[in-house]
Amino acid sequence: MKKNESRYFNTNKQWMKTVFFVIMLILCINIQVTAFDLKQESDNPVIEKLENGSIDWSGGIIKVKGVGFSSENVKKAKKKSVALAEAQADAYRNLANIVIEVRLDSELTVKNLVNEFYNINTQIAEFIKHAKMIGQPKYLNDSDGTVEVEMAINIYGTRGLFNILKDKLFEKKEIHSVYNTEPTPSLLNILTPSPIPLTSSTINSDSSPLPPEQSPPTPLSVSPSLAEDMSSTSDNIMTGVIIDCRKSGIRPSICPSIIDTQGEKIYVENIPIDPDFVINTGIVGYTQTIETAQKNIKRIGTSPLMLKGIKASGQLKADIVISDSDAKLLQKADSAGRFLQNASVIILL
Repeated sequence: MKKNESRYFNTNKQWMKTVFFVIMLILCINIQVTAFDLKQESDNPVIEKLENGSIDWSGGIIKVKGVGFSSENVKKAKKKSVALAEAQADAYRNLANIVIEVRLDSELTVKNLVNEFYNINTQIAEFIKHAKMIGQPKYLNDSDGTVEVEMAINIYGTRGLFNILKDKLFEKKEIHSVYNTEPTPSLLNILTPSPIPLTSSTINSDSSPLPPEQSPPTPLSVSPSLAEDMSSTSDNIMTGVIIDCRKSGIRPSICPSIIDTQGEKIYVENIPIDPDFVINTGIVGYTQTIETAQKNIKRIGTSPLMLKGIKASGQLKADIVISDSDAKLLQKADSAGRFLQNASVIILL
């Protein structure tokens, strides 16, 4: 037992040293960070607050703050620039610490995937170096140049965290492409040797939360018996599904599964997925209210099925358990509407 613990500790320590070394190397060659104004597109976002930052699961954005200051030996003219470099380095460290703890599903975090596929750590370090500064640095103390910066990275999009991890994650979860083609190249393969300057017009162009289109549709009534509702509207083609998981203890993740009470997986493992869509939007969407979910017509259409999540499943409490009757309703609706392959799923938390 001691040997296994020691091996795990050494592997984890080596991974952190590698990421930290690469990030510090990037800082040393003075890569410029692009500043931009990050707009919160989603109403009622699901925010997970952490010690050194937060994860916006609705917008797909990880934010952190970094603080830096200069020592007394630094000349006054250089205090601000030295403090700024320290603040950025602090933000990079905080990003790395948050990224490795991001939940992929109910059993895996990014750290677990990195420990199994060690080459991913280089890709993550390359990814973190493209973190964007939000707004302008805030100088807190003129005497030592103390400064605070806020930086962010995307979970989704071609330059997002999910794109780095999806091939290995899909392989482990046995998720297949709807096109039955070769996997999309990972982030490392599409990056050029020299960083491409990013502008405010290109940032988050492919990873912003889906904007509302039209006015919200008439809510689909949900009676105590969803089966009766479904049978009474059997001629309707469902365009997506909203699963109300509020107060169920379910925690957000990148790639959750929907299962019945017997543990049979309804989504996502058994459904061929459109990889181009989920890279930009995720396997599921998250929000807090039914009204906000219904506004997202681009994702779930105008006739979403309404279901109830009854409890969380898995070690990390990220998989969603629905009743057996709701599982049958979902499968029946999807056989007619084929909306699951387009990840037309929103979870209320």
